[in-house]
Amino acid sequence: MINHLKYLSVFIENTPLSISTYEYAVNLAHYCSLPLEVYLAKGLNSVGLKQGVEISSKIKFHNTSVTGFIGIFEELPKENNYILLVGLYYSKEKNQSFNKLKKEIEKFEIPLLIIKKELEFISFKEVVVCSDFEEMKDDNSFYMLRDLILPFKPEVKILHVKPDHEASTEEHVFEAEKEINYFQPYFESKLRTLFSSDIVRAIRHYVHDREDINLVALSKHRHGKLHDFFITNHTHGIIENIDRPILIM
Repeated sequence: MINHLKYLSVFIENTPLSISTYEYAVNLAHYCSLPLEVYLAKGLNSVGLKQGVEISSKIKFHNTSVTGFIGIFEELPKENNYILLVGLYYSKEKNQSFNKLKKEIEKFEIPLLIIKKELEFISFKEVVVCSDFEEMKDDNSFYMLRDLILPFKPEVKILHVKPDHEASTEEHVFEAEKEINYFQPYFESKLRTLFSSDIVRAIRHYVHDREDINLVALSKHRHGKLHDFFITNHTHGIIENIDRPILIM
């Protein structure tokens, strides 16, 4: 059964990045015509947040008892039909928090859109989907991503990082065509293959060289190298070195 994207959620703390992420979420939900569930950290008042943005009936505020984003997972709905946005500064000193974050994501299967810096949402122009073409355990993440970006008709790049120049196997060619088909005919979709033994560095350089990329998507629902990549410290490298919004799905 396909789980389509039903609404967006955002967790808000009393920080400039978090407030900016809330405004980003409001605009994104508006353009996607989706409801927005806003979860407020303990002690945060919604009155100030409602000023300066157009509040529609599709926005609902929730008071919570948590003070940080790790605790919010216990209070979120468990169904897999929404994306959670969170503003998150990254530093090497906070690796412990990211280890906890990875465990929570694996446990609750919640797609997470991480916003690294204060920015205004305007549109998705170019979306990069990182892939190793291993078999998907669950292809719902691709449908969720497609639902999210459909209103903007961005160019979608399927980015495949290989450790060497060996020819693609028949299975990999099949998986590549399958993943591209998730996005065609809805979007202009292209395959890009990078040859590098350093996955993080290859993705970082590819993204940094292209200003139009404003969403990087990484799926954890795989059997192969990309799943191993997600559950290792390489995830910290992606979050630390790429300043564009990152969707972990």
